[in-house]
Amino acid sequence: MSVYDVEKWVVMQLPLVLRRSKLTALVQVLVGQVGRLVMQWSRYADDVKYDIRHNSQVCKLRAMLNDRLDADQRRVDLVDAQPNSEMLIVYTRALGKPVMVGIGAYVLTPPRGYEAGRELNFVVRAPQEWRDTEKASRLAALVNRGKLASMRYRIEYVQ
Repeated sequence: MSVYDVEKWVVMQLPLVLRRSKLTALVQVLVGQVGRLVMQWSRYADDVKYDIRHNSQVCKLRAMLNDRLDADQRRVDLVDAQPNSEMLIVYTRALGKPVMVGIGAYVLTPPRGYEAGRELNFVVRAPQEWRDTEKASRLAALVNRGKLASMRYRIEYVQ
């Protein structure tokens, strides 16, 4: 239903005697804002229904991200995170915290943001041109809304 349909419906509800040009114009002006509110509510209700239909399954999360951000080319992809095979996590009693040891047997400090025992569950791959744009923040917000609470992810920007 569009704004025009609401205005037309209200005019059709007027008795024939009152359907004059000035009164019709006045009624259309008064009802125009209500029609716009009805349209906004209808769009909001459709968005909520869409969000409810999509859960945290990989196929549905991928579909939601592509529908909202890249409907034409559908370049957003979700892949399983691969464990870091070059690093070994060693728990030392003396330090009381995990230490990452590389292949060459030299000790590395844990990277910033690393938490012991927690690994990524999946990786979101998005186009490189989205980096540092509004789409990047929308992507993160949509993934946070659609994923399970215990899942950890990383966004990679690829060519």
